[in-house]
Amino acid sequence: MSNPTELALVRKALTLGLGGCVEWNIEVVDRLEEELARHGLKLYGVRKDVIQYVRNGGRVAQHEEDREPWKDRRDYWYHVIVPTPVLAKGLFVELELRNSDPDLPEVYLVNAHEEI
Repeated sequence: MSNPTELALVRKALTLGLGGCVEWNIEVVDRLEEELARHGLKLYGVRKDVIQYVRNGGRVAQHEEDREPWKDRRDYWYHVIVPTPVLAKGLFVELELRNSDPDLPEVYLVNAHEEI
């Protein structure tokens, strides 16, 4: 099952790329800052790259949430795989829809790691 309306809101938030529309979830910042630094990447740069990737027509994948404890929090989660020269298969970035306002939807970036 999919939700094309919700997926369109995620794409819109990423395409707008406004401050507040695309932000890192504060709960993951410290962990990801260290992990990404090992590859010479910074949170700000990854955010910028995700926005640019989607603006240029990059694919946003939607997944039905079935993982504990997230399935009680959201129905879907999303990911993009951003090409980057420092990672052979790209950077996997997980997202969630935070606010479904049709004019200014918001997404959280909730995880990032080398694509496996």
